[in-house]
Amino acid sequence: MFNIFTNTGNTLGTAINLTPNTQSLIVGSLNSFDPNDFYRINLSGRSSLNLTLSSFSGNADVQIIRDINSNLSIDFNEIINGSYLAGATTDLIKTTLEVGQYFIRIYQPGTGATTYSANVSTQLINTAPSVIQFKLSNSNLRSGDTLSAINGLIFDGDGGSDIAKIDFRIRTSSGAIIDIPDNASITSDSFDRRRINFSYNQSLDAFNLATGNYSLLATAIDKAGASVSTERAFTFTRTNTAPNSLQFQINKASYNNTETINVSSGWVYDANGATDIARVDFKIRRVDGSFVEIADATNITPLSSDNRWGRMALT
Repeated sequence: MFNIFTNTGNTLGTAINLTPNTQSLIVGSLNSFDPNDFYRINLSGRSSLNLTLSSFSGNADVQIIRDINSNLSIDFNEIINGSYLAGATTDLIKTTLEVGQYFIRIYQPGTGATTYSANVSTQLINTAPSVIQFKLSNSNLRSGDTLSAINGLIFDGDGGSDIAKIDFRIRTSSGAIIDIPDNASITSDSFDRRRINFSYNQSLDAFNLATGNYSLLATAIDKAGASVSTERAFTFTRTNTAPNSLQFQINKASYNNTETINVSSGWVYDANGATDIARVDFKIRRVDGSFVEIADATNITPLSSDNRWGRMALT
């Protein structure tokens, strides 16, 4: 995107706003009655700045200013860069600027008058997250426990707002990866915006883990796709939990001896996963209280969205 500016501001307070992450062409003139032109640029991230100033009939110089005390006045320590070549020559500035508000001052250092043009461009510089660390509140887990990451910390030079997400996965001892929800609680550090704190809690019941060794893998990914990862080991012991829900329907309430009983809408719930169900045993109870054995349901299909639920059918 290319923007052309012909209006100028004569003070910090009336500076013309330039659009970051674009290329801007500034055209202006300076004389003894109007010796300063100011432009403002607000950078949301660490950025490179390239500025080329050409003066045509006299001398013009350029400075990059950061109004640290916000008093709209230029103090000596607020001039962070400049080019001061004499005569009608081309001044160049190439520098890196951190997040914040900056002013470009194009000015006449002596007497006389000149016209000028300046090309100004800024480009965000992505800084990949460099650190991610956390602890597990408990590294020896059993069925029904919650996997919890605590004291989580990410460091990103671009700030916490640059973190797009924290991706969580479980790695098995064989190296297989199990994707789990990325429901971390993320907060920015109030004293250092580059530090991001997080915590994470996830029940393991839905993943039907076998007894064994695992690790929780956490990857911090920024908006440019750069990432950093770390993982913490834990053990999991699978304990048996009895199925605690069974439901079904039959096609009607009255049969003769030649008809077939059809079972539909059959569901069973087991916190260990539907694959833990060996069978659903079906019997017919006589009016005298005795039972008649009939076929069992042995084909239990886990529900894809929650494998603790299994679908069954019997004809």
